[in-house]
Amino acid sequence: MGGIDSKAIKYWSEKVYEINIEELDEEKNMKLFITHYYGQEDFPNKLIDVGKNILRPCNGLLLSLKVIRVFLRENKRLRY
Repeated sequence: MGGIDSKAIKYWSEKVYEINIEELDEEKNMKLFITHYYGQEDFPNKLIDVGKNILRPCNGLLLSLKVIRVFLRENKRLRY
């Protein structure tokens, strides 16, 4: 029978990889969100609080920010 040897599975399951990811501060996070989603840095003031509420769960992580951005671009019917 072909397949992966149980020793190989055990070897790979014991490997632990640690990646240190630096979080962005709130200002950098907001600036990236505005420039990538809105397309410019001149973001309407009435949307600043909305943007902060959207970004708060991202905890300054770039991947989270990108996922949110893609979601918002695909769902353009936003009301504010």
